[in-house]
Amino acid sequence: MSDVSGFNVNSADGLSNDETAMLQTLKTLDQHLRDMDEAGRKVRTIQGQVRGAYQAASSETHAAGIDEWLRAHNRVMERTQFFREGTSMANRLLVDAEHEANSYAAGITNQINPG
Repeated sequence: MSDVSGFNVNSADGLSNDETAMLQTLKTLDQHLRDMDEAGRKVRTIQGQVRGAYQAASSETHAAGIDEWLRAHNRVMERTQFFREGTSMANRLLVDAEHEANSYAAGITNQINPG
């Protein structure tokens, strides 16, 4: 089976956590959030220019459409940030669990294989 969310289920050592894949996912999410933030800033600038430059009713309709886009954009940003934070937390939990398992295994080594 191929890698799934940073885990290679057919690795030689069984189920393993590929932290590199998780870190790359987090890096990609961070860049995506930066790009989304930049897009939002550009749209807010355009909205200000539309409101400042035009006094026609059509410009208010256009500005209201931009308002709706910005509301949707903010929701997507919040959900993406929530997903990013959850992914980061999952990565920390996996790393902590792996360290704990290694510590436990080291602690019982002498019981299983007495020196």
